[in-house]
Amino acid sequence: MKVLVADRFEQSGIDGLTNVGCDVSYQPDLKDAALAEVIRETRADVLVVRGTPVTAEMLEGGVLSLVVRAGAGYNTVDVAAASGRVSTFRTAPGKTPSLSPSWHSG
Repeated sequence: MKVLVADRFEQSGIDGLTNVGCDVSYQPDLKDAALAEVIRETRADVLVVRGTPVTAEMLEGGVLSLVVRAGAGYNTVDVAAASGRVSTFRTAPGKTPSLSPSWHSG
């Protein structure tokens, strides 16, 4: 599974993803069009962000099946664009992941 971490993220979290077999690309400085391009190029399955906005362009250009926001809420995610494109969206406020509104593609 390809995981793109596009925001600051604890090294222990990156190590944990790697240890379970994920192919992790850590690029915390990506924003806007540059992030959309990397999502397309890497064909990432999972996008992990903290405060970075996730736009329609980012969601439409890739093959993401999961968006994880390491924080509370989903105000930085284009919910309308995510509907039907991303199978699951999760938030992880603090250190405890919690299920947030999910979008299922079918």
